[in-house]
Amino acid sequence: MHQENKCYSELAAKWLKGKITEEEMNEFSEWFDDTDNEILNVPPGFAGSEKELRERILSGIRKRRQHPRRIIYFTKNPLTKLAVASAVIITSTLCVLYITGKHSSPAESNSAVAVSKRDTIVPGGNKAVLILGDGTEVVLDTATSGTIEQNPHSRVIKLDDGELVYSALKDANVAVTYNTLSTPRGGQYAITLVDGTRVWLNSSSSLRFPTSFRDPERIVELSGEAYFEVVQNGDKPFKVKVNDVEFKVLGTHFNIMAYKDETTINTTLIEGSVAVSKLKETVTLNPGQQARIRENGKIGIIKNADTEQAIAWKNGFFNFTGSDIETTMRQIARWYDIEVIYEDKITEHFNGTILRNASIERVLKMLEFTAVVHFDIQGRKISVHF
Repeated sequence: MHQENKCYSELAAKWLKGKITEEEMNEFSEWFDDTDNEILNVPPGFAGSEKELRERILSGIRKRRQHPRRIIYFTKNPLTKLAVASAVIITSTLCVLYITGKHSSPAESNSAVAVSKRDTIVPGGNKAVLILGDGTEVVLDTATSGTIEQNPHSRVIKLDDGELVYSALKDANVAVTYNTLSTPRGGQYAITLVDGTRVWLNSSSSLRFPTSFRDPERIVELSGEAYFEVVQNGDKPFKVKVNDVEFKVLGTHFNIMAYKDETTINTTLIEGSVAVSKLKETVTLNPGQQARIRENGKIGIIKNADTEQAIAWKNGFFNFTGSDIETTMRQIARWYDIEVIYEDKITEHFNGTILRNASIERVLKMLEFTAVVHFDIQGRKISVHF
């Protein structure tokens, strides 16, 4: 038997990411099989049902909740040898792993998620409203593909896959008009601006932009969150304005998160260069860095930012690396268009990745497997408690 104080968190992390070798997998499996009843609450060679295994392990986890620091891991990775890791709770001297032998549909699962007076809660999708210069609103998720509008400057077309594409026409001697693309809670949308710049809007976001970039600078205004792939033009710098914060680029890929219910405005640079200005302070980001603008106006720089986490939403994932429960649930609430109520204070932080097209039950179940949080669903309200 391995020593009780040997922590297998490194092997657990590799397993969760699907990067564990066969030799490491054998060692990890042996540890799980040999770990004693005091830690896992499961005797070696346990042959009970999956439900009983789950209850035993969760009971053992709850008994050890007095440890001062924990990081909770969860995943949906079907490629591991032992199947899906539902939770790994890591302390300085203890690693506890809960596993399930198969994927279950929400109807088949033994999740503790309580449901009553159920409304249909589905993941978000391509939903947005385009507000034209004259105030006309076009609901894009129901609009047919083809030309949405044509003016003297540009034509806007909705592609079959839902993306909006603006193309330039002969410049006329008329005033430039502005359009606004707005996504609701539970919505996202992609747009190609008239200069070829591509923008992906996350839920509860809006982008105001001109139908022609005739001024010396290409300026757009953002609220919420968006990922930009800016076409380089040295003669016309591209600027994104978020209230009194300005992001200036020539050509680059970056993400801006500027929701009003978050404590900071974050911009994460993937490639190129971005100058971030707030009042009289300006900082320049290099690839892999993140700027965080706090409520007091100060700009902080994270030199080795988690770029995968910053753009996970654009790639179809939730990434909760290092996130507390409130940060986690704000992402979930925006995407599933739900209201969240907290009945208990939960201080643990979560690490994990979940597909954004998963059902709400699946997402909450993955969080519940950590044994530190539970949920009740009533209509479109979710109560969070220990």
